[in-house]
Amino acid sequence: MRKLIFFFVLFLGSEPSFAQMWNGTDTLYGNEWINYDQNYYRILIAKDGVYRITYETLVDQGIPASTIEGHQFQLFHNGEEVPLYRSEQSLQSAGDYLEFCGKQNRSEMDQFLFKNPDDLLNPFYSMYTDSSAYFLTWSTTEGMSFMPTNNELLNLPPKEEWFWHNEVVEFHSHPIHQTNFDGVAESIYDTGEGYAKNYSNHINVSIQAPFVANIDESSTLSIRLVSSHGFLHELEIDRNGSNIITESWSGTQLKQYTHQVASNELNETEELSIRGGTTSNDRYALAVAQIRHPRIFDFDGASYFPFELTSNNTDQYVEIDNFNSMGGTPILYDLTNHLRLEAVEEGDLLKFKLPASFGTRTLVLVAPNQITSVNTLESISFTNFEGLSSD
Repeated sequence: MRKLIFFFVLFLGSEPSFAQMWNGTDTLYGNEWINYDQNYYRILIAKDGVYRITYETLVDQGIPASTIEGHQFQLFHNGEEVPLYRSEQSLQSAGDYLEFCGKQNRSEMDQFLFKNPDDLLNPFYSMYTDSSAYFLTWSTTEGMSFMPTNNELLNLPPKEEWFWHNEVVEFHSHPIHQTNFDGVAESIYDTGEGYAKNYSNHINVSIQAPFVANIDESSTLSIRLVSSHGFLHELEIDRNGSNIITESWSGTQLKQYTHQVASNELNETEELSIRGGTTSNDRYALAVAQIRHPRIFDFDGASYFPFELTSNNTDQYVEIDNFNSMGGTPILYDLTNHLRLEAVEEGDLLKFKLPASFGTRTLVLVAPNQITSVNTLESISFTNFEGLSSD
């Protein structure tokens, strides 16, 4: 109930700052992306993946697709335009489609309910819904695109030997909220609230770290938890039986620990032990444990696989083994540079030549049969409140 009261204040309160979001650059109200003269259709996404909207679906949902050129379509998520792949840039017709990379809703919006966005306990799990809203529209200007890129295997540089892989174990079985000794909670969101495992004095966690590349790069182990209310805490965290963290404090605190591990010392299964050392009331709610490690290009039979590749402003050549193509030609999306490449298949290997980039590029590889069809789009009418009487 206290959260419903908070939302009432958020939208109707007299303090304008309640309805604002600071994104690190600007103060936003959340409607900056809307053009009230355009039509919008909402698509709900509850799972990370690649999604396809066919011409036939557009027509069935009442969109005049035959009169819209492909490059005019736009897609928005959380107030920002995201790239679309269009099978046809000019006028749409039967067999054409739009394609995009969608994400499950996590903490992107929830974090703004806290005075400090970093105070949210579990950044991998939303407190309200796992469904993200994507909004399809069209205009006279060209929308953001995934560019089809020729995967030509000529003048190849040395192949890349490894990439960055994030193995995440997150917990959301219990809602965690802060109360005083009488069980009373404030009507605002407090530090360390969200979803996690239930409070416990001793927690064991296993994290997989498969196919580790034997290189001179450190891996990072991260742990995020919150302590219970009102007691002395003496936390100890062991990794594979050896202590890596010891810390004492009193009362509720949100803790984010990072521990560097030599990659050649990682086990395929890493075992963590988290325990309190005072009494049975020395308890912790664990939200997330994860390992970021360098991994060789073995995708372990997956048919959808996100990964990160460090770039050095030159072309890059990648060979991927053990990916389940499911009888089709896999597609690689470069989310950083908005590129789309089709794999060259040689035996069990998938081969890609990536254009030069700089920094870390985020990529998604998907088998065609793993692309999800979008069958329902909901027409949405936004109300422009500017100029309306506040009464």
